[in-house]
This record gives sequence, structure tokens and C-alpha cells, in this order.
Amino acid sequence: MERKKYQSLIGHWQMDSEKILLVKPQTYMNRSGEAVRALFRYLPAVPQDLVVIYDDLDLPLGRIRMRPSGGAGGHRGVRSIMEALGEEEFFRVRLGIGHPPPGVDPSEYVLKPFLPEETDLADEVVSRAAEAIGSLLADGPHRTMEKYNRANERSIYGWIGNLGSVFWWRWFTGRIFDLSEHFPYSGEECKDAGCR
Repeated sequence: MERKKYQSLIGHWQMDSEKILLVKPQTYMNRSGEAVRALFRYLPAVPQDLVVIYDDLDLPLGRIRMRPSGGAGGHRGVRSIMEALGEEEFFRVRLGIGHPPPGVDPSEYVLKPFLPEETDLADEVVSRAAEAIGSLLADGPHRTMEKYNRANERSIYGWIGNLGSVFWWRWFTGRIFDLSEHFPYSGEECKDAGCR
């Protein structure tokens, strides 16, 4: 990420002719809506241009689930975004982190790093999620959901567009997947990809 603005770190990425903002809020997770509100105040975007990527305790580690709208499912960061926007019509990419082991509080579990035996699978889901984001731009939501919502062969965490689309880039917990290395948005990589 290159600069801090709108309570977020902002980076730029380009896919073909589509200019995309990569946004990583610097607010607390349960106040993510503040960053969304700040960004939407200055950009010509609507909620349907938004893609929110976040972790999900209800999906096994390594599973990706995409949908065009819905409720917060108990996720306080998503609820904050819904409250800030006044609606729930924005695209979601949920990345499974699995349930905590018995006796471990979920609020503590989500702040822990992945175990060594989980690292390879977490890396795989990061690559797959980056592919899914590219597919979402290239192929649209219906085709992308058909492809990426299927169960992964192995089961084990922004905003996208041309300033009319925004890519929400937020990892809400400590059990994070960092997709940023999969997008050329800074330095020489960005220059080679045609970023500005």
C-alpha cells in the first residue's frame, strides 16, 4: 500500500483497462464502516461496486465462499460496513479460517497466527482468492461464483474497479491471509502493470 488516506492505506492496481483501488482500512475491525464511509464520501462509487474480503469462522480453513449480498453473519466488521452504507447490497468474498478447537474462545482464536501445519493450505487459499478476484473482474460474478464457491479439493483471510468500483482490502483478524503480494500495485511491478 502506498499512501494513507480515508482512514486507510490505499494502493492502485490495473487489470487491462480497469483501474482498481486496493484499500486496507486502519480502523478497528468493528469500526470498518468508518473507513468505507470516508472513502465513499470522496469517490464516485456505489455499494454495488464494493467487494469486501473477510475471514469466516463458519467455513473450514481453505474454503472460499462468494456472494453478491446478504447479512453480516455475526461478523462485526461487515455489520459496521452495512450500517455505514445503509444497505447490504455489496459483494462478499469469505475466506474460511475454521472453528476454534474446543475450549478456545473465538475472539482469542481469530487473533492467533496460523499453525505451522496450516501454513501451506493458507498460502493456497491466498493464491486462489487472488485468482477469484481476477475472475470477478474478467468473467463477472455469476461465472466466478460457480467456479470458486465449489468445495476446494483440499479443505483446511478492499474494493475493485475503475473509481466506479472499489476493492475493499481488509483482514479483520490476526488469522490473516495477505493477498497484497498477488497484485502488482506498487513500485516497479505497478509501473510495469500500468498503474498510476
